[in-house]
Amino acid sequence: MPKLSDDDVKAKIADGSISALTIDTNVFDKYGCNLDFAIFRRLDQFTGSAVAVLFSEIIVREVTRHIAKEAAETQRALKKALSAHGKRWKIDSAEVAPIASYRAEDDSGAAADEQFESFRDAVNGEVVPALGVNDRTGEILDRYFSVLTPFENKDAKKSEFPDAFALMTLEAYAQREGMSILCVSGDKGWANFCAGSERLVCIADLNQALSFFNESGRLVAEAAVNLLRAGQTEEITAEIESAIEYRLDDVDFYADGWSSVEFETEPLSATLQSIDWEAAGAPVVIAVDSDVVTFTTLVAARVSFEASFRFEVRDSPDRDYVSLGSEDVSKETSVDFELAITVPKDPDEGMESIEVDVARRHIQVDFGTVEPFQNENPHHERY
Repeated sequence: MPKLSDDDVKAKIADGSISALTIDTNVFDKYGCNLDFAIFRRLDQFTGSAVAVLFSEIIVREVTRHIAKEAAETQRALKKALSAHGKRWKIDSAEVAPIASYRAEDDSGAAADEQFESFRDAVNGEVVPALGVNDRTGEILDRYFSVLTPFENKDAKKSEFPDAFALMTLEAYAQREGMSILCVSGDKGWANFCAGSERLVCIADLNQALSFFNESGRLVAEAAVNLLRAGQTEEITAEIESAIEYRLDDVDFYADGWSSVEFETEPLSATLQSIDWEAAGAPVVIAVDSDVVTFTTLVAARVSFEASFRFEVRDSPDRDYVSLGSEDVSKETSVDFELAITVPKDPDEGMESIEVDVARRHIQVDFGTVEPFQNENPHHERY
């Protein structure tokens, strides 16, 4: 459909014209394919309602592939760490750790399929198959060679084929069921295709899409954020601090910088220093039920990061790399965290049962100029 205003989308949801929701791969990627994050888990709000949660088979395959890739990477990192630990501590490899309990030998693809299937069951989602009654292969090929949306007139068209299958099978499903589908995607190709479709409506942000179904919880969410900004709710602030600290415990950030020589980096620690409560972002309600309201908001936190920079130069005669040692460097900077907060619908119930979830987003820290020997005492005598 042509781009609709927010009020138009809400009206179509209210009259039942839009009766399904689907999500593109880039939305899952935005949150690190963490299917346990509240914004995905609260899709269960549509269970038993007139709104269906749909997943294109193409999107399912892409998301599980991304999960499997990361799972395989953590398996390799775990095996390497356990091997190094065993060698340094002279421990027999069979005694280092119970490998089976870490699923280090399990198939990462099967594990990804298992995770998504569990998620799909939890939110009562339906997978729309790419073929069968939804087969639009002939039309997809026609669009490809005629350069019609979602294809573009450029050389790199390979990645557009999955989008075409996903969109056109969803459109076929919507036509067959006599419904319209709200598609959540930040991809330009999806937006362009939906603009020319009679059954698909595209919106870029999942928070906003879910808010259209949950207008009734807005006042509760706004009251909670106002208390947060005023520092009048220790229960919420304590839960947020704990949730962010737990997220930072993963030491999951990329350390970058500049040096006159080549270097590799390793993140060492990330410690929460403070949170700017007064600047908490406007809440976006993503779910409401009889007892609780779940909303998302942004908070800016000061975080102290520490990373190790290992330097090396290439030796001219034999072209080998020569180590120049390492430097541990600290940097304090501001980081925006997206939070999903669940609070009681009735404020008289208190805030003891609130839940806070932190989005798993990529954090990149620029440590600026870092050089070898920068922390060395210049007066120290060298031999």
